[in-house]
Amino acid sequence: MRAALLASVALLTGSGPAAAQVTIPLGASIQAAVNAAPAGTVFNLAAGTYSGQQFQAKSGDQFIGGSGGGTVLNGNGMTSPMLSANGASNVTVSDVTVTNYQTPSQQGAIHTGAGWQLLNVTAAGNGAAGAYIGGTNNLVSGGSYSNNGQEGLAGSFADGSKIIGVTLNNNNAAGAYDPTLEAGGLKITNTNGLTISGSNAQGNNGPGFWADLNDQNWTITGNGAANNTGAGIMYEISHTATITQNLIANK
Repeated sequence: MRAALLASVALLTGSGPAAAQVTIPLGASIQAAVNAAPAGTVFNLAAGTYSGQQFQAKSGDQFIGGSGGGTVLNGNGMTSPMLSANGASNVTVSDVTVTNYQTPSQQGAIHTGAGWQLLNVTAAGNGAAGAYIGGTNNLVSGGSYSNNGQEGLAGSFADGSKIIGVTLNNNNAAGAYDPTLEAGGLKITNTNGLTISGSNAQGNNGPGFWADLNDQNWTITGNGAANNTGAGIMYEISHTATITQNLIANK
């Protein structure tokens, strides 16, 4: 009777068993830890540097950097993403720095799926994009996607996603990519209902914020763009947008 009552209370309140918690020490394989754990596990990462890690998540997994900061995932020049969706949804990555994943053009060190959250992530020094927003209803909040080889954020088919309070500075600084084709702070295509707010794009070799190829119903508000070699905000081959209260200086 007591077990049945508790189950009923959990159903009514939306509560349930706590997610499994796994701590992954430096030097251990993140993929091995994911393989051994159920979907929806919280993986706690230590402060320090994890080298050469490449892994895929299960739906609902969370990867959380050390509470004191300083969790770094260094790809050591790997040419494929650190983390890719492979069908997993509702994955969270927070409070980590991701660097030196030398992905080819238009690929990011992190490639998201549906319902992903990137919270206070720093993605810097990667070969192409810091992250690729590749699923619906993503949230990218806080953090910095700067000093990457091509652009801070890339993406497509990211309907309903939100990019809030991020920094997108000094991407494509070396000029390895043509800024009239794809480079700069952010470029996302084929997406309906994207919101970009409270974010800054400065010093990019390319546009600051760039919509292209059948984007629609975007809201771009309360952002800053300065000293980019392209337009501060470019809304190209797309339709229906609300673009308000942005500060654009020197492109």
